[in-house]
Amino acid sequence: MSHHVIEASAHSNASRDAVWALVRDIETWKDWGSWSSTTIQTAAPGDDPQGVGAVRRLRQAPVTNVERVTEIVPGERLGYELVSGLPFENYHAAVTLSDAAGGGTDITWRAEFDIKAKLRGGIWRRLLERFYPGIVQRLARGAEQTT
Repeated sequence: MSHHVIEASAHSNASRDAVWALVRDIETWKDWGSWSSTTIQTAAPGDDPQGVGAVRRLRQAPVTNVERVTEIVPGERLGYELVSGLPFENYHAAVTLSDAAGGGTDITWRAEFDIKAKLRGGIWRRLLERFYPGIVQRLARGAEQTT
């Protein structure tokens, strides 16, 4: 089994609050991202249905990923783990926001995972290496359109 890390960053002229509003609400991900469907499969316990423990479904043909929210630091970081979908083990990812020195928001999307099936996993890893830079740019631009 081999361990991999993919990280992509982008700058948005939007405020951290504007970017966070999109990151935080899975139902907006289909609007700014490349998914055809993004929904809550199982609400988190307590008052916040999208809080820690929420299970989310993201569809981008031919794959439907099911993810569980593992961490929320309001306005700063959303962490999640893969429950099913992509052929990876121990997949954990986080979207992290910080104030940019010249204004706006710096966004970093980082994923770590293990690959068990060398050939199939390698193909999917290469797809993710192209996916993450594009999706973080789409988030940055999507937030700018809301302000």
